[in-house]
Amino acid sequence: KRLTPAITGTIIFLVGVSLASFTLSEFLGGSPGTPGFASPKTLLLSVMTAAIVVLLSLFGKGFFHKFSFLIALVVGDVLAGLTGMIDLS
Repeated sequence: KRLTPAITGTIIFLVGVSLASFTLSEFLGGSPGTPGFASPKTLLLSVMTAAIVVLLSLFGKGFFHKFSFLIALVVGDVLAGLTGMIDLS
C-alpha cells in the first residue's frame, strides 16, 4: 500500500509539466507586453533565485537544504526590494 518511487516520480513529473507554462511566464516577469517582461533585471533576479534553490538543494546541509526554497524566496524578495522591483500599491 506504499507509493513506490516510480509512482511518486511520475506524479511529481506530471505536476511539474502542468505548471511549466505558468512557471516560465513568472520566471520571465509576467506576460509579454508587461513592463519589465524578460528585462535583464528580471532575468538576473530570476536566475539568481533559481540558482540559490539549486545550490542549497544540492550542497546545503540540514537547515539550508530543508529550507532552500524559503531561503531563496526571502533572498529574492530582498533583492527585488533593493532594486525597486516591488510595487506595494
